[in-house]
Amino acid sequence: MITEVDIYHEFSSKILWHNGAEDGRMEVIHAIAPSDLRTPELKALERSFASFGPKEWDNFVLSSGGSFLGSWAVIKARRLVANIKLLEFHADYGLPTSLKVGQCALVVNGRRVTFLDRICMRPTHEHFWGQCFRLVTQQFRAKTYHYGSHWNQESRFEISAIDGCDVETILDYQFHIDLIDLWDWPNFEAYLRSVSENVRRDHRKAKNTDVRMETKHGLAALREVFALVRLRAEVMRKNGLRSWFLRDYFIHVAKLAVFGQSGFITTARMNGKCYSAFFGIEFGHNLYYISGGTTNNRHGFGSYLFLTLIEKCFAEHPSGKFVMGFCTGHRDQWAYGSGALLYRRKLRVKSVDGMEFRLRIKPALYTRADIPPAKTKLG
Repeated sequence: MITEVDIYHEFSSKILWHNGAEDGRMEVIHAIAPSDLRTPELKALERSFASFGPKEWDNFVLSSGGSFLGSWAVIKARRLVANIKLLEFHADYGLPTSLKVGQCALVVNGRRVTFLDRICMRPTHEHFWGQCFRLVTQQFRAKTYHYGSHWNQESRFEISAIDGCDVETILDYQFHIDLIDLWDWPNFEAYLRSVSENVRRDHRKAKNTDVRMETKHGLAALREVFALVRLRAEVMRKNGLRSWFLRDYFIHVAKLAVFGQSGFITTARMNGKCYSAFFGIEFGHNLYYISGGTTNNRHGFGSYLFLTLIEKCFAEHPSGKFVMGFCTGHRDQWAYGSGALLYRRKLRVKSVDGMEFRLRIKPALYTRADIPPAKTKLG
């Protein structure tokens, strides 16, 4: 059974066109000189849920740099309460088989279309993004489109310049995402030397105590949610913010239920007391910091918890990223002067582009004659 088509770049002055079989074997079925390839025609194909293999969706999301919000776990959960459409985008070069260049999951609800959480593009084919977005609007016409999230690491561009889209209103969120790119250091020891002296001092102090670190995944982490939410509430009170304990509690329970073994809570305890807690999600080689809290202490347990998790990431995924979250305003980390942002600076984060926007397509843009019938790729 043919499951995927790929193009391998020029080899002996030819582009080799491969079919990928389920057993991983690759068979060359066509070879053509690059100059003989025609300009591809892009098509949108709708696929059923049953047609996807267990990891097929996530593997494509990861290869494109997508976040956990575009994962199969999120799609399955949203499908319980919403109408979900799965689209693939294929480039037809005029050869016997086409090339899949992108995919996206959409929540279609009345006059609104929400992307989960972006259009995932095959590496080196990002230039097709605008055409893919255009195909989505052709299928669903004059609606409000919500694209991206605060976890979406994607290069920014001029939204109003999307080819063929007559935009009525735009809400463009301006932000960036702070992360620790492990690739920037050869190992954890080198990274530890680069962080601030205060963080290193806290790490040394905590190592000389009887602190006990423990990580629980999935439903096993439910017993740690109370401690996590309690610490979060303490931090919010300290910062003059209001918290809703029960609401926060059930939100974290729901996240653990959705993400299963990918969701986890790590705690730092001494003498039976929980001093620090970290809620994270693992997706591919990346670890996402979702929430956490630390009570006032002189032992440095908060820094020790973070550095222990970062050390684990270096050991297991040295090319991965430790994603801290989004930030609005100035993206120069040396301008981070207080609170959580200052702590990010001490951990040596760097900022990357984030993209999220909402726009509405003018109703007059489409007529029934303009809209091709939806193509469905059956499983």
